[in-house]
Formats: sequence, C-alpha cells, structure tokens
Amino acid sequence: MGRIVVIGAGVIGLACAYELRKRGAEVVVVDKGQPGGACSLGNAGWIVPSISTPLPAPGLALTSLKWMLQQDSPFRIAPRAIPQLAGWLWNFRRHCNERDYRAGVKALAGLNQRTMMLYDALEKDGSNLRLTCAGLIRLASTMATDDDNCQIKNGK
Repeated sequence: MGRIVVIGAGVIGLACAYELRKRGAEVVVVDKGQPGGACSLGNAGWIVPSISTPLPAPGLALTSLKWMLQQDSPFRIAPRAIPQLAGWLWNFRRHCNERDYRAGVKALAGLNQRTMMLYDALEKDGSNLRLTCAGLIRLASTMATDDDNCQIKNGK
C-alpha cells in the first residue's frame, strides 16, 4: 500500500487514517484547521448511535425553505449556491416523507450497530480517545412505535 492522503481531520477522517495506518499505509492527513475543529466540533462531540436519524424528515421541506435564507438556521444555503444545488434540493424535498424517513432510520441503525464496539477497540488499541459514557433522558408526548424506540447496546 502506498501513500494515502486523507482530507479532513474530523472524527471520520482521523478514524479512516488510523485504520489505514493499521493496515500498513503511509498516511498524510490534511485539514485547513485544527483536528476535530469543524463538523466534529459542531456536533459537540456527540456519538449517539441510538438517536441518529436522517435529515430529510416528514414535514421538513417547508421548514427548510424558511431556514435556507436565515443566517443562523441549522440548514442555511447561500442564495448564490441554490442553482448548483437545485437537483440535490429537489431530491431532498422528495425524500421528506414518512416512508423514506423510516427507510433512512433503518439504514442508519444498521450502520450504527457496531459503533460503540469500534470505539471500544480504538480505546483498547491505545488511541488518545476521550470517550465519556453518560445517560440520556428523552421525553415524548406520545408513545414511540417500532423504529422510534431507543435501544442501548453494549451498556452505553
């Protein structure tokens, strides 16, 4: 395996670089800022597989239109970028429905099934990993059904 360049020193980029090094590759990580300083910092370091949900949720299309032009919204798109993103935006709107949302929840649950086990393996390998396991209380005004139920695995 030759030299590999990983662009992005967030949690995903660093995990990829770590795994590539374990497999014998020479790895260079490139980022314009501090490691873990962009998206990984923006999510406050949360790694909560049991509450990972897809962004396009039922009813979000109309809300997103309002958010797109607000400076402080969670889904802001600069007006000049809208023409280039038109296809993506159309697909996003098309997937803001119950059926696609449930399919996304199921897919993410499958992807996250081994997350905590993989973090445990990183810790055992001696990674300088600061993982804190703490409780979380979720309240709802209605009973959750099937895929909406939170499952805690591996004691975390």
